[in-house]
Amino acid sequence: MQLSPTYTFDKSGVYNYEAQGDPGVTMSGTITVVDNLSAPVTSSDGSTAIDTVGILMVPTQDIDNYVQEIQNAGLTVDSRHDFKDLRGGQKGTGDVQSLIVWTSTGKDLNSIIPTISELSSSLPYS
Repeated sequence: MQLSPTYTFDKSGVYNYEAQGDPGVTMSGTITVVDNLSAPVTSSDGSTAIDTVGILMVPTQDIDNYVQEIQNAGLTVDSRHDFKDLRGGQKGTGDVQSLIVWTSTGKDLNSIIPTISELSSSLPYS
């Protein structure tokens, strides 16, 4: 029900992370930062240079509404990844959840955070 802290990676490297979700649920992953100033970071279709990337987990059954809200905020939905909720779903969310990868170009992070915060607060997760 809240944004995770914002991190800026200013050095190349491999960064492991771990975050505690619901009791007994730990999310972990790796972020690889590559120093390649000659090639801008681009969207999955290669058409747009991006400067901010984020993810939002939403109930798949309501995906169209969340995609529209993200786009209305001037952000781009770069990709979407559906997965079966191993906990059986939250009340009213269904068995499948989606991660929406969103990106922005030329927007100040301080203008993006309120939009994502508002979207997050409307999610049904406890």
